[in-house]
Amino acid sequence: MISDLGYMRLVHLSWELQMEELLDTHHAPNFEVAGHEECPLGLWLYDEGLSEFGSVPEIQQLERDHKLFHQAVRRVMRSHKHSRREEAGEALQDVRHLSHEIIYLLTVVEFKLLRKKNNHYVVRHPLKALARFFKR
Repeated sequence: MISDLGYMRLVHLSWELQMEELLDTHHAPNFEVAGHEECPLGLWLYDEGLSEFGSVPEIQQLERDHKLFHQAVRRVMRSHKHSRREEAGEALQDVRHLSHEIIYLLTVVEFKLLRKKNNHYVVRHPLKALARFFKR
């Protein structure tokens, strides 16, 4: 489960890069934007994230930012499709900001879950604990 959070960080960074490429090259990639409840992060959030870890404040913020992220991606694509460059650029700035927030929040959540799992070792050796976790 926790390793899925790393994958979700990469997915959101990938979306950010795809939106930049779309506006830079004017080449529309062949993809559809899933709803915020249907993408990997949404599935995790609504399947176990909120129910199991809803007391972690960052989970609540993650849910809000994730919804906004999907809206911003749709605005980029819609604005690009209708040749509204300025609007697309503004929406891309929202995508970038929200992507970075999501990546940050996922990292905080991951750290808190790891700390909860092995509180003493993680607190004393956070980098070693993360390295040990990812070697599995």
